[in-house]
Amino acid sequence: YQNIPNFLFYENNISINDSILDLFKRVILEDIPKLNSSFTDSAKIERLILRLAGSDEINPEKLAGIIGVKQNEINELIDILTKAELLNVLLPYGGLDAKIVKNKIAFFMSPSLRSALLSTLYGQHLPEQFKSKLLEDLIVMYLRRCLTDGVISFLTTSKETNPDFVIETRHKPVLLEVGTNKTKTKQMKCSSIDCRYGLLVSQGIASPELLGNCIQLPLRWFLLL
Repeated sequence: YQNIPNFLFYENNISINDSILDLFKRVILEDIPKLNSSFTDSAKIERLILRLAGSDEINPEKLAGIIGVKQNEINELIDILTKAELLNVLLPYGGLDAKIVKNKIAFFMSPSLRSALLSTLYGQHLPEQFKSKLLEDLIVMYLRRCLTDGVISFLTTSKETNPDFVIETRHKPVLLEVGTNKTKTKQMKCSSIDCRYGLLVSQGIASPELLGNCIQLPLRWFLLL
């Protein structure tokens, strides 16, 4: 999507996806057994990764029923996939109870990983609803490279008046909204969170602009981080 394929010497998208899928297989068959020798059922691991590619919420009870493993095994597998550098897992924003009780969300280490997995289900032309997930993978990947663990979290509210991410600082948090073609900062202006400022990163923004307490930033500028 934006990263890993740029390092592969292929111009054909199918060849790129095949190479990335081969990477997944090597990680599952070679790296994961080294991290935890008790996980030998590669088919269940593959199903879990594919399920997370389509729906990134980590609901251990639901995933356990779908994959056919115990709930504690789901948590262990997520931890292993994180250590194998396939996933970036974020906690929900809020206090201790929110971080313990509410479900986490798994973002892929690169949007190219999610894209390759989804191509096995939808072919080379992914449905529109997945494009925002690819963009979120990209944003989280860049933020995790620049910031320490625990600084970035996501908002769990179902209301559309809140942004996607919260970046905690020593003072007030920074709100981050991500969009493919968004140009409005309504979600940050209407948010109940007392923040330092809001940041909208979108492919639909042509040039940087400061509007009140919100910064509109083109995606290509964000990628200069």
